[in-house]
Amino acid sequence: MDCNLNLIDMFTYATYFDAICPITGELKRYFGETIEAISEEDAFRYAQENGLEYLHIAGILESYTDGETGETTLFNSYWN
Repeated sequence: MDCNLNLIDMFTYATYFDAICPITGELKRYFGETIEAISEEDAFRYAQENGLEYLHIAGILESYTDGETGETTLFNSYWN
């Protein structure tokens, strides 16, 4: 049996949505849930097919782990 696996890099995509703040009544931007996908298009398709049409894909969520403290910081370098 030939076990030829094609490994695909999965990325974690950050999302956001705009909504009216219940306190101030202003339109604000909020972080949404993260989506695991192989591409931005795949993340968009996942949102559309799973009732999350209101989410916008912000970009790949990246992380940095401090070597001394071990603390991990998440950030999105593509945030507009």
